[in-house]
Amino acid sequence: MNPAMIGRAPFGGLYGPDRALTIASMAAALLYLVSMGALPEAGNAVVRGLTCGLLATVAFRCVGRFNGRVLGMALGLCAAGEVLMALDPAGLFGASVTAYLGATLLLVLLFLANPAASNNVSVGRQALAAVTVAISPAFAAWLWPTLGDLAVLITVYIVAISAMAVAALYSRFPFWPTVAGPLLILLADALLAIDRFLVALPAAGAVTWTAAYTGQLLLVIGIAGTALQLTPRRIL
Repeated sequence: MNPAMIGRAPFGGLYGPDRALTIASMAAALLYLVSMGALPEAGNAVVRGLTCGLLATVAFRCVGRFNGRVLGMALGLCAAGEVLMALDPAGLFGASVTAYLGATLLLVLLFLANPAASNNVSVGRQALAAVTVAISPAFAAWLWPTLGDLAVLITVYIVAISAMAVAALYSRFPFWPTVAGPLLILLADALLAIDRFLVALPAAGAVTWTAAYTGQLLLVIGIAGTALQLTPRRIL
């Protein structure tokens, strides 16, 4: 399949067990969204872990190449982060962020391994990258006084997730859905940070969950569906 058609193909060209696993992940994400706050801690942990865990399985199953392994490991770390957050949102928040930091660094590696040709990055992508680079330090400085013991960890995470978004914009993957996914994840994390450390946002839980999960799903549809067939270029 032509990578340009990824966004138009159902589930990015995933079929059979891979499509079934993706649908099961979507069902788990919807269950958590509609039952938010109603399930016991163990139930929340299972459901939240399944959302990313099933997507990780799809990534590992689709292609046994570099991209599939890296994406699968990243989503596995996301699943671990979700489980930790569900079990103890306060006490294990730092551990959850650390798991997501590992996932983000793996995604940076994935995008760097698949660079766009130097003359094939649109002005729109370059503008989005410039905005991300400009806003991230200001956002980190805005949060810093409220972060306490988590200040260094959260700042490093902001740098990493901003780098992931920029690397995605300069990758050879199509904007929709592969680059839109990281941008949605970046938005979700920014809203989560504002809600947790600065000011309570209305419906923050539902909005951030929807944006973050949609971003992860788009990554799988865009990369595991067909873009994994691209052979990654050497970084060094």
